[in-house]
Amino acid sequence: MQWSGATGQSKVRDSANRFDLDAIETKCTIDWSADGPEGFSFKADPASSNAVYALVGRERNGVFF
Repeated sequence: MQWSGATGQSKVRDSANRFDLDAIETKCTIDWSADGPEGFSFKADPASSNAVYALVGRERNGVFF
């Protein structure tokens, strides 16, 4: 997994539903493969082929709000 630098910031506060989010927007790519029973295997396209939107942050809700 390869993370890039921050591209933005998100802050959401919804007091009525007791929800709070403070997050950094970024992009991420990942290389992965899987092997299963009976010779099944899968390999994703190279990580460099797709930059995906990612969000890393802190959420509070419910009793933790």
